[in-house]
Amino acid sequence: MPVENGVTNQPRLSPDGRVLAYTVNQIAGPDVFLQPYPNGRRVAVSVGGGLDPEWSADGKELFYIDADNQLMAVPVDLESVRTPKVGSPVPLFTPFWSLVPHHPSIKNYSVSRDGGRFLVDVLHQTTSPVTVLLNWQPEG
Repeated sequence: MPVENGVTNQPRLSPDGRVLAYTVNQIAGPDVFLQPYPNGRRVAVSVGGGLDPEWSADGKELFYIDADNQLMAVPVDLESVRTPKVGSPVPLFTPFWSLVPHHPSIKNYSVSRDGGRFLVDVLHQTTSPVTVLLNWQPEG
């Protein structure tokens, strides 16, 4: 896997084990790429930034988080061993992505086997005050 303009991370092997999706930290920010494994020509997936790639169970779709914190879906054709064919990214949803703690070494979401549901690691913040009682003595 090449490292150009920065660090390569978040590798995700396709369900059939033939193509690797990964993020490259470039000067303008991270982008998602596909590359036949163990070697082959890489293909850009994200348009204008992306991270945290995740495959659908059938390998026909790749998901990632774009620069606007939207979950994107991209159709992928892995039939060509030399160069995967990538469709246009389509936004799925946005609402809670600003609450997701992005971390390059962990998965921030998982895709159900049917590709219709997502399990998301969401950071919940509370604004409720905390009361601490000191020197409290029970009655009796």
